[in-house]
Amino acid sequence: MPHLSPPLSILTAATIACSAAIAAPVSAANFSRIETAMSAETCQAALPAFDGSIRKRPMAMMNEGAQHSIVTCAFSGVNDSTPATLGIQVYLVNSDTVSHTVTCTFIDGRAGFTNPLYVPRALAVAPGSEPQAILWTIGDSAETMVAGFVYPALSCDLAPKTGIRFTRRFYYEKY
Repeated sequence: MPHLSPPLSILTAATIACSAAIAAPVSAANFSRIETAMSAETCQAALPAFDGSIRKRPMAMMNEGAQHSIVTCAFSGVNDSTPATLGIQVYLVNSDTVSHTVTCTFIDGRAGFTNPLYVPRALAVAPGSEPQAILWTIGDSAETMVAGFVYPALSCDLAPKTGIRFTRRFYYEKY
């Protein structure tokens, strides 16, 4: 029985694909990543005065006081690197019976921590609902028309009975 070879186009395509994979430099590819972290890991009360009302629970960092409290969340950055963070998202919860507005300000320290970027956003968080998100991404407003964020952080003014469930950082890695 004669040996049949695959059609030339399939063989050629397979050879090109294998050659490209072998020859391509490792750093040529960018991989999108999403880093999700519970708020107890990334966030903390902004001042000692807020420590008494902010409770770090496993499922959320909640304001259990009667007044507003400020929480700060910080994310990974690489010193003097190419901007790699594409977006930051914070998920808010409300254990009260009425809606509360939570205001968060996104801050990017920029390369060398010069000329920081501040972008405030507010969200009316419905009572007893699933976590509701505020998202900041590159290019979503006049302030964020940048290639990427370098040293991202958040500051959120939590109303009583509101909290941060978790945060997400969208970024790319070069391989």
